[in-house]
Amino acid sequence: MPTLITTLHASCDSRRAVEYKACLDINLGNSFFNSVKVILETDSDGKYGFLQGIEHNKLEIIQVNSRPFFTDLFAVANQCEHGEVVIVCNGDIYFDDCSQIERAMEVSNNEFWTVSRYEELPDGKWQLYHEAPIGSHDCWLFRSPLNLSQSQYHPG
Repeated sequence: MPTLITTLHASCDSRRAVEYKACLDINLGNSFFNSVKVILETDSDGKYGFLQGIEHNKLEIIQVNSRPFFTDLFAVANQCEHGEVVIVCNGDIYFDDCSQIERAMEVSNNEFWTVSRYEELPDGKWQLYHEAPIGSHDCWLFRSPLNLSQSQYHPG
């Protein structure tokens, strides 16, 4: 069963907090994920902000004091079992029953997939976010361990 790794920051706009919390709740409720690890950037006070008091048997919160780099996320991913499918995504991404995230099991040991984000339109249809030839990559799938020398870029 795959592990989902995402990032959040405790002190964010209240509207974004509602969106992040809703995405996290959907991901925690998805039976496909074995665990959900949140790299949570907190203020110097170390409080969890909108995640204060949240508990779930799949949830692990990893507190950090600064905005994480991909290197940090991949280091957490590399702690997963060898060959385990790991999904890294931005905090405003969710996988519901229609997402077909189960296809992640098809990723091989020598592949690294990126998934483009789609936005739901008012009429219920879906449109690629940021129409561009390369899409909008907000999700990365691979099998652990991932061997990257440097990834000093922030997600999001």
